[in-house]
Amino acid sequence: MAADRVTLRDVASAAGVSPATVSYVLNDNRRQSIPQSTRDRVFAAAKELGYVPSRAARALRSGRSDIVLLVMPDTQIGEVNARLIDRITDALELHGYVGVYRRRREGRSVATMAAALAPAAVVNLAAYGDDEMTLLESLGVPVVRTTIAGPGQRFGTPQERFGRTQAEYLALKGHRVLGYGRPLNPRLIAFVEPRLEGVRQWCAEHGLAEPVVAEHGLDVESAAGAVGAWRGAGVTAVAAYNDEYALAILAGMRSLGLTAPADLAVIGIDNITVGQFAAPPLTSVDVEADAIADGTVHAILEALGVEKTAEPKAGAPSPARVVERESA
Repeated sequence: MAADRVTLRDVASAAGVSPATVSYVLNDNRRQSIPQSTRDRVFAAAKELGYVPSRAARALRSGRSDIVLLVMPDTQIGEVNARLIDRITDALELHGYVGVYRRRREGRSVATMAAALAPAAVVNLAAYGDDEMTLLESLGVPVVRTTIAGPGQRFGTPQERFGRTQAEYLALKGHRVLGYGRPLNPRLIAFVEPRLEGVRQWCAEHGLAEPVVAEHGLDVESAAGAVGAWRGAGVTAVAAYNDEYALAILAGMRSLGLTAPADLAVIGIDNITVGQFAAPPLTSVDVEADAIADGTVHAILEALGVEKTAEPKAGAPSPARVVERESA
């Protein structure tokens, strides 16, 4: 194996440790307590493989730009994400920084993604696991762990809470058998699973049956198929993954001659603009994107050491808010 192609993962595999441990050892990170025997194995593996620090690592440890890199999951940039990015980047410009967003790509590490930009900071918006962000930190890059899903969340509303809010709202409307619309798109799994888990949790805690899950896409035919499955299972109300999928469910219902909420109540998540123009207007859980963006900006400025004039919007998650319309 050519020395310039040997990676941290190669060394980690040879030494029987994690890539983060290799980075800690090779960068002499004394904040981490690593046994000498483990250090010896890492050094021996690196020497045997001919490992040299990558160009990416050298770039990340050297100079900094005025760029703040926002890394996001490999999913569609819908209305909410676009609003989130716009608000963050607009606020950063006021402080002399340029916000740049990139989506996670299979097989591409966040270190590689960041190397060409030499960013002043990297913001993890539910894109990468904690191990990869810790590796960035070991290279001296300020990391903002203000995710919008999963571990490391500092503020905002966890994804599970959106699902719980949907279930609670539908139950308060008198529905006892709920359905859940799971998207067919695998790129959405980082958000789908915790939202579905929130629905399941609320149902289990309040004596409701397990939600009936049906998969569908953003097309009338598959949505109509899901509607038929729910109706056959006695479902009277459905929690959709988000507003776009809720609109697909409403279209599927119309194709079957059904109406909401008389035949099937539907609630979405995101409170996107077009939801109010649906037939019937869509009930939705507002994700409070502006508050998430503002909290992210505060955390970024804190990581960069920029003086702030307002208190960070951190702390306990805010309650999810239902925007009540006519579909549920």
